[in-house]
Amino acid sequence: MLSNRSALAIIAGIVFPASSALALCNGNDPASCVLVSNTWQNENVRLVQRTINNRIELLIAKRQRRAGLSSGDETSPETSAYAGPSYSNSSSAGLYDGNTAAMFVGADRTLGESLVIGLGLGWSAGDINNATGGGLKTDAYTISPYLLYTLTDHLSIDASLGYSGATTKYETSDPGLGDGRQNSTSHFAAVNLTGSYWQNSWNLVWKLGYADSHVSNDAFAFSSGLSMDGSHARLGQVQASLMAAYRTDDWFPYVRATYENDVSRSYSLSSDKSGSVWAVGIRRIGLGALSLGVEANSVEGRPAKSNSLAASIAYRF
Repeated sequence: MLSNRSALAIIAGIVFPASSALALCNGNDPASCVLVSNTWQNENVRLVQRTINNRIELLIAKRQRRAGLSSGDETSPETSAYAGPSYSNSSSAGLYDGNTAAMFVGADRTLGESLVIGLGLGWSAGDINNATGGGLKTDAYTISPYLLYTLTDHLSIDASLGYSGATTKYETSDPGLGDGRQNSTSHFAAVNLTGSYWQNSWNLVWKLGYADSHVSNDAFAFSSGLSMDGSHARLGQVQASLMAAYRTDDWFPYVRATYENDVSRSYSLSSDKSGSVWAVGIRRIGLGALSLGVEANSVEGRPAKSNSLAASIAYRF
């Protein structure tokens, strides 16, 4: 039975710090293969949630009358579709290094003056390796509905749910252990309260949120016949972020800092219950029905580091 799984696992904006003793599929510790699988499949969900959060930030900005984001009027688009590719790299103290490429598509619709509902679909592929020759490759899909409700001119609340399924192929460096294949599922939910204020061309946005995730790994066997039990992991995390943006014509460059604190979890960790995510990006709004954006961010203050780059394009009907 595998227990106390301290891998880097990122889900719905949540970071699980990695154990300093983690060895990626090194042939001597097959349990570590499953730990790193958690790393990747939850990084996949993190990319999904990041895309949704960015979309919701844009919807909030569009609904601010003083932002002047609409083309020709002061109302949000009735229906929009969007897509966004992303790429991320994760590593931990030289123990492993991995890359994830993802594509996310979605659509949302404005209902009345206060409510927006949307649905996103994602696909991603990851490749993680270490110096000893072990590694894993994973493919995953994700579906995530979300909603945004405007409470006042400056205050809103949003929520999202998600389900992700992944298949992981383990490649060990020990011929006596062999390779393995495992199926996993992830469920997540998040809720955020956001305040957005404009002063001339400056936009200041604060956000308080809570996210909860659950990962389930099926039992599987390596080609040598060694069987690995199924496992579960749960995490609850509080997040607080502050974003500053400046509007110049149709361009909106911005910076964002997010603090994360792990308030509940179903496994033990040696240290590090908090960390930060720093982001810089730019959006262009007002090109008729088309809008564009790009963002880079970095996870800091955790044993496992992660850097990513994401782009987005949206079209309103």
